Amino acid sequence: MVGNGSKRTPGLVSTWCSQTPGREKSTHLEQALNLVAWGGIYLIDDLSPQVGWPEGHEDSVKRLFAELEGRDDFHCVRLAWSSGLLMAVRSQAAGRRAGDSDREGVAEI
Repeated sequence: MVGNGSKRTPGLVSTWCSQTPGREKSTHLEQALNLVAWGGIYLIDDLSPQVGWPEGHEDSVKRLFAELEGRDDFHCVRLAWSSGLLMAVRSQAAGRRAGDSDREGVAEI
């Protein structure tokens, strides 16, 4: 995962996670989400069931959906496109935490 130091700006956080056992999409989720400034986008692919998924991976994806969609600091939408996508946008409420005051005036997505 790559961040841009202490100054967070809206944008796309790029991470990669293999689908090998023990390395599901939710591995290091909190660290990845912490890189996203409010108004920023977190995009996850390969979320529709696939033939090559290891045993138990579908359950991991369901837990990931529940965790992300249950958060109040991200707005999520699932996209039935290609291999299945989820786009999460950090909400404005999250941007009002200590240290994010420099983002005042940026429109909520």
